[in-house]
Amino acid sequence: GSRDCSTASDGEADHSFRYQRQGGCWWKTVAKVLRSDAMGNLHLLISSGTSAQELRIITTVGDFPAGESLRCELNEMLSEAMGW
Repeated sequence: GSRDCSTASDGEADHSFRYQRQGGCWWKTVAKVLRSDAMGNLHLLISSGTSAQELRIITTVGDFPAGESLRCELNEMLSEAMGW
C-alpha cells in the first residue's frame, strides 16, 4: 500500500542538522528528497549555509508511484540517520 509521507507545506521532507563551525557560528544543513519524475527518478537537495548541491538519483523503479514510495523510504532513512 502507499504511505503518506508528505509534510503540510510542500510534500517534501525537510531534514535539517545543525553543527558548529570554528569561530562559534552555527550552520544548518538541510536534505530534501524531491518528488519523483515520471520514470521514478529522484532529486536529492542538500544545502548548508549558503552552499547547495543537487544530486540526481537514477532508479530502476520505472514509474511515478514507485518513485514516490522510494522517496518516502529515503526520507525515513534520512530522519533516522540525522536523529529526528
